Amino acid sequence: MSKRDKFVKLAKAEATANSLYLWGGQGEQVETTPPEFIEKHETSPANAARVLKCLANKLIAGCNMKKAKYFDCSGLVVYLLMQLKIIEKDYTAAGIYRELCVPISRADVKTGDLCFISSGGKITHVGIITGEKEVTEAAGRDIGVVTRGMSKNSWNIYGRVKGL
Repeated sequence: MSKRDKFVKLAKAEATANSLYLWGGQGEQVETTPPEFIEKHETSPANAARVLKCLANKLIAGCNMKKAKYFDCSGLVVYLLMQLKIIEKDYTAAGIYRELCVPISRADVKTGDLCFISSGGKITHVGIITGEKEVTEAAGRDIGVVTRGMSKNSWNIYGRVKGL
């Protein structure tokens, strides 16, 4: 299996594992991470409450959280690239695009490439293209890591990770 295929498989696995969004999250295990960690890392008490509510909702729904981890959007990509030994340090979404990717057009996108949202010239979000018109992303505090159609977000910049 190629590194690109492994990258896609690992990304989809985080959505299947019910992983959650946490500002600054980079793969901390949900089961062993105390609420105080969430409160410390989140940008506000209200956002921490949203993360904890998402967790509670998943537990109420009977979701298995044994493999679930915490990620923000860039943390998910960084964690997966570190698992594959492609990078050794942290990057923001903008840093991933600028330093790790070769820019590509929407027409050249293939599975394993990255998609970004740029607003006002600033990259604010990153996702992983895991299928035809499908993205896996740490989508937000209220829903966590999901795999869904590309049309759910305003993806407007694309990149191919060097070495993947």
